[in-house]
Amino acid sequence: MTKRSPLTVEEQVAKHREYMHCYNQNKRSDVFRENDTVYHRRYRKLNRDRCIEYERKWRAAHPGVNACNNAKRRALQREAEGSFTPEEFRLKCKAYGNRCTYCNEEVPLTIDHIVPLSRGGSNSIENVVPACKHCNSTKGTRTYSEFLEYIKVSNT
Repeated sequence: MTKRSPLTVEEQVAKHREYMHCYNQNKRSDVFRENDTVYHRRYRKLNRDRCIEYERKWRAAHPGVNACNNAKRRALQREAEGSFTPEEFRLKCKAYGNRCTYCNEEVPLTIDHIVPLSRGGSNSIENVVPACKHCNSTKGTRTYSEFLEYIKVSNT
């Protein structure tokens, strides 16, 4: 009399598939990764318009993620410390009532660094406030307090 496995045939097949998936992931060599890179570059070159359209739609559907990725890239270029997630920035915007920190308008918001990265500021959520595009670009490389002084002077 043979001893039967407590698993059903479907469970055994699923378990084997999971094992093989893990095995293949661990055994994947750099050669395969290099071939993937070559494949993706070739695909992008042959389907340039399709890829650009896909990326445009993705960016439009994920504005917070795209903004955080851009801030992270800029911070890495300047070797600034810190990082934050799109969810943290959404919560920060909510705390500010989804309004610009400087003009208090309810418009689409961008990420503004209180102490700019160009002046040694960090890319942590504590150094970030929501600002409209106009205020953010007008602020430029000024600090938060310098910009508030600039607003007072220009409004008088």
